Amino acid sequence: MARYYFPEIYPDEILYSALGRFHTCVGSGSRRATSVALFGHLGRATSLELPRNVSSIYDRWVKGRGLTFEEFANGTTLLPYYLAFSSSEIRASSLSAVWSNSDYLHLRLGLSGYGVSRPSSMRFCSACHHSMDSMFGERYWRRAHQLPGVLVCVEHALPLRCSSVGLPLTGRYDYHVVDDDTCPPDAPAVFDPKDDSLAKLLAEIADVSVEILKQPPPPRTLEEAALELRTRAEKAGYRRPGSTLLLARLTDAFMAEYGSALPFLGIRRPDVGRSNWLREMLPPQRSQVHPLQHIVMRCFLAKEERRSGSRIRRSPPEFGEGPWPCHNPLCPDVGRSVIINAKWHLQKRRVVGKFSCLCGYTYTRSIQPTGELGPPRFRAFGPPLQALLRKWIADGLSCFSIGRRMGLSARTVERAARLMGVAVPTSSRKRKAAASLSELG
Repeated sequence: MARYYFPEIYPDEILYSALGRFHTCVGSGSRRATSVALFGHLGRATSLELPRNVSSIYDRWVKGRGLTFEEFANGTTLLPYYLAFSSSEIRASSLSAVWSNSDYLHLRLGLSGYGVSRPSSMRFCSACHHSMDSMFGERYWRRAHQLPGVLVCVEHALPLRCSSVGLPLTGRYDYHVVDDDTCPPDAPAVFDPKDDSLAKLLAEIADVSVEILKQPPPPRTLEEAALELRTRAEKAGYRRPGSTLLLARLTDAFMAEYGSALPFLGIRRPDVGRSNWLREMLPPQRSQVHPLQHIVMRCFLAKEERRSGSRIRRSPPEFGEGPWPCHNPLCPDVGRSVIINAKWHLQKRRVVGKFSCLCGYTYTRSIQPTGELGPPRFRAFGPPLQALLRKWIADGLSCFSIGRRMGLSARTVERAARLMGVAVPTSSRKRKAAASLSELG
């Protein structure tokens, strides 16, 4: 009986590639014979992303090499990528399904229902092949290059090329190795590298995707993942606190940033079809979403957060350079630029500035999305007003009279007094209305 040796797996080599190199070592020319040598039986149809019979390969060839089954499966398949945004329960059950050669793993992960197209062929990087030749004397298929949405080699910053191996694999026992037939030097690139803006977007998505494959984020439930995205969308100004998501605005901004890249990534436009998949990623999220959609959404929100931070890190030019004027009519410095305590934040796509004087007076001004600067709006007078309010009320002044002195409406004076715990006299109109109601009762 012939004895074979299963080859060492190279860095970032996908399991399917190692099976192809094993077939070459067997040298029988029969792929069915290779299957029997690998698994001890004919096995099942080969698969690229989540191959079957992984447990058989582990038991027969890898178990004594110091790797656990989880390390072997996570290090040679795309399983960590597809489970990156899943709960610990789903990760454990999926690993068990890989061990037991389950036929329903794709259904368990929702791969059949995603709005993301799978790559049409296996991909490669010519620069990586030159490095492999010099380091190992042979070439192999890399895991990172087969990830959905990875169209750029993160090591060489070059567009990947399309091999002649079409996907999904059609032959039941196909083991395609890397050579000049499957990966010709003149193979077409997956996109035009002359488009600098597109290349930059695709390189960014490739970097995040490969990092997730190597180091997946902590497990999280659907609810936790959706809540995180909702919080980040709110911080970026696409959701009013305690209110609904500004979906149309979010979709428009997303398409302006990533619309040109979606056809290359195989992602359906969110504004086409029966449902908006951006909305499906936010609470209440009821089903799994493709990892690539998670990645693109997170890249978009990260950019929006950086833009928001850069807009409010320094004084917006519409506010002018500090110090800023005090608008308290009771302050000796009214109209003078004495305020040095100012903060600004993003709220509902507007930049809001908060200006506080040493006299206790605080007001806000907002910059509309059009760039128009709004008028000052009173927010607080501060503790010094409390004693003055009590004196004026004791002197018999009405809220209307006090408001005229302070440049505020009577209702604003009433609200400020109540917040300070100062009793406000009832106006004559309210007293007459109350008297009329008592007479009717």
